[in-house]
Amino acid sequence: MREENERLSIHVNSPSEKLQVRKRRAIYRCQQRGLLEVDLILGKWASENVMALGSDELDLLDEILQIETLDMLDLLTKPHVLVPEDEPYSPLLNTIKEYASNEYFKN
Repeated sequence: MREENERLSIHVNSPSEKLQVRKRRAIYRCQQRGLLEVDLILGKWASENVMALGSDELDLLDEILQIETLDMLDLLTKPHVLVPEDEPYSPLLNTIKEYASNEYFKN
């Protein structure tokens, strides 16, 4: 079993390779939230933007991905639902919310 785990694990050597792996995983997680609407909105944003994020921003995105999917749907689709201002990830989540508004909810 251990040999199989070693064979299946990803061997990453440099910090830039580790960052690239984190980015690809973040994109996948954004696309696979479990609710189609959130998968489409967050997944498209991630596909267009995650590769440009730095390590600190990826940490913030990881925090955002801890938000419950139904709460995320409300945050992204309902203008009256506000992003909590006291969270460190608020600026990034506001950017994603603005993207969703411009991309999907133009009047």
